[in-house]
Amino acid sequence: MRRLRDREEREQPLRAERESTVRRASVAARADYIVHSMPAPLRAALDLAYNQRRDYRQAAADLGVTEDEARRRLRLGLQLLATAHDAGTLAGVLSLADVVISANTGPAHLAAAVGTPVVSLFAPVVPAERWAPYGVPVILLGDQSAPCADTRALTCPVPGHPCLDEVTGQDVVRAVHKLIQERPS
Repeated sequence: MRRLRDREEREQPLRAERESTVRRASVAARADYIVHSMPAPLRAALDLAYNQRRDYRQAAADLGVTEDEARRRLRLGLQLLATAHDAGTLAGVLSLADVVISANTGPAHLAAAVGTPVVSLFAPVVPAERWAPYGVPVILLGDQSAPCADTRALTCPVPGHPCLDEVTGQDVVRAVHKLIQERPS
């Protein structure tokens, strides 16, 4: 009996490593399938954003579509791609980050739950004091007094998205640096 227990204890790290490798391969395969199965316009928008580092305005110009359409394509593409991961895998990834940048959605709260500070691009359709991530340092970016405040709208009711349009890449970078500097050693 003891030999059997000793053998199981020796094999446990190998079994855990194999399971982790299989999970990563499974996620990669699902992501690959999702990307190759999504409509070409979504795939093109994601390619511009991630491989060519274009923001939605540049992607709109490159694709010959409106900025709203480019944002829609990127949002839908990311939503589809996000389904490649289960919540446990995502939580593990978020726990390894120094800071997470997210919209006011589930991943921001999951990051907070695993103790990772959050820079939240927070559209004020719900009140931040009630719905922002908590328990970790958080920086909210976005005009919390914009006309869409407290509307609970799923789609922005205000043309031009004034609550987030003024947020720049530099604002995000500054917020990330601030949270990293404030993080306890």
